[in-house]
Amino acid sequence: MLQVIAENKYNEQINLTQNGNYALLSVGGLTPPAATINTAVIATSDGAVFNSSRLGTRNIVLTIAPLNSIEKNRINIYKYFKAKQYIKLYLENNTRSVWIEGYIDNIDGDLFSQSQRLQISIICPDPYFKDTTTGLYTFSNVINLFSFPFAIEETPGIPVSQLGEFVEIAITNNSDDETGVLITMLANAAVTNPTIYNMTTNEHFTLDIDLEAGDVITIDTRRGHKTVTLNHNGVITNILNNMVQGSAWLNLVVGDNIFSYTCDTGSEYLNISVQLQPIYEGV
Repeated sequence: MLQVIAENKYNEQINLTQNGNYALLSVGGLTPPAATINTAVIATSDGAVFNSSRLGTRNIVLTIAPLNSIEKNRINIYKYFKAKQYIKLYLENNTRSVWIEGYIDNIDGDLFSQSQRLQISIICPDPYFKDTTTGLYTFSNVINLFSFPFAIEETPGIPVSQLGEFVEIAITNNSDDETGVLITMLANAAVTNPTIYNMTTNEHFTLDIDLEAGDVITIDTRRGHKTVTLNHNGVITNILNNMVQGSAWLNLVVGDNIFSYTCDTGSEYLNISVQLQPIYEGV
């Protein structure tokens, strides 16, 4: 059973599958969208040479039948689906719980038939469905040695943490495709020139910057959201120009990815979190 909830730009929601005033007859456009394959023809060779490929926009079409007070309920649904306006759909089945954003392309229906039906066409510029849950991975080269229950002798004592020389963390991407992440760096003291590595893809992201205690850097490598900002004493600044040449917007391949980081100085004072939201081609 597929559950569909629509949310307009005012955060008002309507559940289309558990609503006695409407019958959701069909939902089209939930399978992977068509891809565009770009090729080049070589005069002296058969066939063509592959250049690139891309997914197009997604077109979701909802077919809805107003019930009971048909005219009243038909007019009420315009409150949520307004032509050219933003819409967010939440979809859930037995396997996946996802959402996607789009814009109302067309609303059509035969108002003179005994059983009225509305067809609502939604264009989604980003064709990927986003998981409603996110994974959060944190790492630092301070290794915690303290846990409960515990007992400690007065002498010689025991360490509660220690510094590691090199830290690695495995991040699992269960998406249908490569995806970007949201990386947050928090400096607890002076830190210089942090670098994050994706050792699976042999890529790195380096910033030429001196951080003070309390500074927070946010790196967003997701499609359509690529940004690098610094929060210093509550003032947020674009620090895209601090990217060192050769840095890559770190993407996660499908499966396990090994991340690590270093700093020129102060790596023990840097805490890093990586937030991953899986993306899917279909539900």
